[in-house]
Parts: sequence; C-alpha cells; structure tokens
Amino acid sequence: MKGNEYAIQLHDLYAGGLLVISLVILQAFLSLTPLDLTAVISVVAFSIAIPLLAGILVVNVIENKYPYSSPHLWTSKLVDILIVVGILADLVGIGAAFWHTSRIAGITFTITAIIASVAYACYIRKLEE
Repeated sequence: MKGNEYAIQLHDLYAGGLLVISLVILQAFLSLTPLDLTAVISVVAFSIAIPLLAGILVVNVIENKYPYSSPHLWTSKLVDILIVVGILADLVGIGAAFWHTSRIAGITFTITAIIASVAYACYIRKLEE
C-alpha cells in the first residue's frame, strides 16, 4: 500500500465510516440486558472490528509520516488481511444488529451487502483493465 495515496484514502474512508456506524450501534446494545443471540453476535463482531479498523487508521497516519520508507512484504500483507477481517467483522455486526431489530431487515441487509460488494469489485476490476 506504500506510495498509493488512493489506497490509503480508501482505507481511511472505509475504516472511519464503519467505526462510526459500529460505535453508534454498539452504544444502543451496551444498555440492553439481557442480550439475545443476534445482539451478542453483533457486540462480539464489533469487539473484533473496532480495534482492527482503528489500527488501520493509525497505520495510515504513520505511513503518511514516513512516506519514503517501505514496510516488509509480510507486514504489508498482514495489514491487508487485517483490513479485510475488520471490514467483514463489522459487516457481520451491522447485519446482526439489523437482524436483532427485524429478521427481514437482516436478510435484506445481507443480500444487498453481498450484491453491492460483488458489483463494486467487478466495477473496480473493469476500471483497472
């Protein structure tokens, strides 16, 4: 990712937006007792996603401070893996929160998130050709 300012901005956008959504939803769940299964899944998914996504923001700030150094290949791959895990965990948490509110909303969110992800991936791949 080093030297690719677009990728850094994109990761900041994803991580920042998902962190805000996670914290808003998590705030509502922290006051609930007892939690049903979907709420527990949501809270656990957010407990995975929040540190990973916040860490991505920190890594990007550090990379901006040292623009001419390059990380080892394995650390770069690890950061890429953590980004994907953080985004997936957050999507699971958001989906479970929707499911907690309404089963139909949870199914709708899951289906549209999958369709949107595939469509965006195809669009980006086509642009890169």
